[in-house]
Amino acid sequence: SDAHTAARRDLGNVTALQEQYREQSGFPLLENSWRDLKFAIRTLRRNPVFTLACAATLAVGLGAMTTVLCVVSAFLWKPLPYPSPERLVAIKQVDPRKGLWPFSEPAWLDLQQRSKSLQMTAAYRKMQLSLTGTGDAEMNQAGAVTPSFFPLFGVTPIVGRVFSEQPKEVVIGRTLWKRKWQENRAVVGSVLALDGESYTVVGIADLPHDLLPGSEVLIPLTPKATESRTAHDIEAVGRLTADVNMTQSRAELAVIAGSMAGQNPQSDGGWSLHLIPLSDELIGPRTSGMIWMIFGAVTFLWLLA
Repeated sequence: SDAHTAARRDLGNVTALQEQYREQSGFPLLENSWRDLKFAIRTLRRNPVFTLACAATLAVGLGAMTTVLCVVSAFLWKPLPYPSPERLVAIKQVDPRKGLWPFSEPAWLDLQQRSKSLQMTAAYRKMQLSLTGTGDAEMNQAGAVTPSFFPLFGVTPIVGRVFSEQPKEVVIGRTLWKRKWQENRAVVGSVLALDGESYTVVGIADLPHDLLPGSEVLIPLTPKATESRTAHDIEAVGRLTADVNMTQSRAELAVIAGSMAGQNPQSDGGWSLHLIPLSDELIGPRTSGMIWMIFGAVTFLWLLA
């Protein structure tokens, strides 16, 4: 009838109204997602080759993303395993023409005596030592370290102690202790031959492999003021005093470098001192940048996948 037709005209499309009512009375987002999911499943079932390609693409993308996240976490996000790692720094001498250098022994002694912004400093040198007299002779990665090295990095012995003032003492790492002596505590107090010289084992400890990769043996390093100031062969590390920041310490080091240059113009003239967060020194700014670049690239590829 005319009245029915007029009413339908005023109400509009009945089917559209019914759809609108259903949407208002239910959960449209959930329902639409479920409908899309069912459609996707039907599509994938009809195209098994395409489905396998999708699965492989997602698997490769997720695997690459997981690998890179592990690398980023290990190198950039995980703090160094030492007390107050944010205050640990590496210190370098700087040649105006050739850049960063290790310290000479007299220069490190000057730094140790004059710096107030560094709560503690330590020096170390990487080396290899032949171990004999305990079965087959073998070459071991080793380090010569000042006694301050142990408290600086919070290294405490598993058995025994760390260095005293005696020059011919050795601290061995857990790996060597387990391999050579099957974790026998009686090794403490015994004598080892390192490069043909006798050293007494005073302790066993977990050694800081970040600074001394693969090291199994530590012997004392005793820098001497009489050594050549041009022999730059020891690395210097330190811990900032609690109320001092990097900028303040760098300013102090500039004054110390100027004093060293004034007293020793032939060897230290024009040289300066540079402070680097130890985490940056171990990773390296270039390596850090490359890791972030790889992380960004893999993230982009994963999003495409």
